[in-house]
Order: sequence, then structure tokens, then C-alpha cells
Amino acid sequence: MTSESRILDYSCLSEIRTYWPLVGPDDPSLQEAIAGESYTCRHCRDPRAPLKVVDDVFETAWSEPAAILTCDRCGWWCQYAIGFNRDGFYERERVPAALRTYAVGDIEVPVNALRRELAENPKWLAELNHTKMEHLVGSILRDYMKCDVVHTGRTGDGGVDLLLLDGETPYVVQVKRRLNEERGEAVSAIREFVGATLLAGYKRGIYVTTATHFTPPAEDAAVLAKTCGLVEEIHLVDQSRFLDILHLVSNKTLPPWKAYYRDKEGVDIEEEGLLYVRFHGEGSPGKWIEYDEAGNAIVNLTSK
Repeated sequence: MTSESRILDYSCLSEIRTYWPLVGPDDPSLQEAIAGESYTCRHCRDPRAPLKVVDDVFETAWSEPAAILTCDRCGWWCQYAIGFNRDGFYERERVPAALRTYAVGDIEVPVNALRRELAENPKWLAELNHTKMEHLVGSILRDYMKCDVVHTGRTGDGGVDLLLLDGETPYVVQVKRRLNEERGEAVSAIREFVGATLLAGYKRGIYVTTATHFTPPAEDAAVLAKTCGLVEEIHLVDQSRFLDILHLVSNKTLPPWKAYYRDKEGVDIEEEGLLYVRFHGEGSPGKWIEYDEAGNAIVNLTSK
């Protein structure tokens, strides 16, 4: 594994917007305009990856036709919307997803992108930034345990990186990213975690590590802590168990297009499970195309 490992992310829209004039809602080209590129993804160009129309997206907030097309293979997607230009004529607007790339160890890499990539490339665990690893674990445990998560990890955190608010009795979580994954977690690490759990005033804990296993003395220490009544629960999660949990909640990982609408307040309107996309209109930067009466493109301008 090297720093050349890259993660691709399509969780935002491009600033490039393309517009085509339409006669109106009864224009025979309207269906094609919305269906857009519902064939092989032009981005990854893989014949096994046809673009799919996202369900429950069918109009803008102004009740005009709209659609989102996505490629399940590479994650690329594109938004289409119909709206009015300043002259009152219908226009189709096409806005593709923007590609952002990150080094695996980049602290800025989106958690959702990590979740998708690690499901396919678990070997990248050792390359993650430690703080990003804590956020990743919190995201996965939140979905797995259906609870709220508070990130507490920082210098001097006393061995508590996450707090899971599960009912009246929370869990404390410690996250360890091990460079030497084959070296099992030692008993000293578990003893320290039990102590940190008690000193923080809690009775339940989860110890998550990228190591492939816990040593027998470490497992015995966790059992003894519970048997002696020091704690109510101590769960040991090694790399294999962590990846199992990741796969169990994979259906809750936001697709790239959904991550954009969740994170961009005001971009969409959701009512009764339906998503309404926004028509950006002429005020947005993009490529403008004029047509003559025969429908031939005659001018290609960049909007100001």
C-alpha cells in the first residue's frame, strides 16, 4: 500500500451547467431530455454499467419535470431539470457530478466515500488518517446500533474516542488504527481501556481495532472485567468483525447523489419521501448553446 492509493468522490455537483431550449412541456423531445443518457455511462464507459433513473425524483420545486441518473458501477451521476428562462421559454438544464479525488489518508476524504471504498478494498484501513478512522467507526456504529454518536477523540481524551448514546446507558468507544495489523491487540491495551471506561464514569465499552485479532490474554481480560462486575459489557471488535458490520450497514451508506442533497441545505425539497431537484437557471455559470430555426447549434458561449 502506498500514498498513491486514491478514493474517487462524486458527492457534489459540477459548476458546469449546460442548457438546451425546449418548445414546452409537450415538446416531443421532452421525454428524451429527461431520460437523458439512460444507456452506458459515458464517464466509466463500461457496457456493464447502464445509467439508472433514481426513483421518486420526477419534478422540480416548481412542478416542472426533473430527473437524476446514476451509474452504480463508478458512482457518477447527473441531474436534469426543466425550467423557464428569462424570456419565458422552456429550457432543459443538465448538471453533472463533479469528480474529486483524495489520498486514502487525507483527513478531508468524505466518510461516505470511505465506506463505499473500504467495502471493496479493506486493505486500505491501515492507510486512514486516525481522526478520520474515528469518524468512520462512529458512522458505522451509529447505523449498526441505531444510536446517536458524539466524537470525543482528541489529545488527552483519556482513551475515549466516541460516545454512543444508546438509551439511558451509553457506550464509550476506543478506536485503534494499527500499522502492524497482524500483531494482535495485547492485554495491556484492554486493561487500559477498562480503566479509561471506569474513570470516565461508564459501564459499557467497545474497543475497535484494525488489528486482525485480539491475543488470548486480551480476550480473557475483557471477560474477567465483566465477571468481576467492573463493567456491564466490553465488546472487542477486530478488523474482520468491523468489516462484517460495515457490510451489514452497507445499504445505509448514502449514494453519492444523496450525499449531495443531504449536505447542501436548501438545494432540495423533500416531501412524503419524494425529492424535488432545483432548476438553477440562467444566473448559474455554465455552457450556453444557441440554436437556429432548423435546430442547429450556432453559438457556444460561457455565461457571465
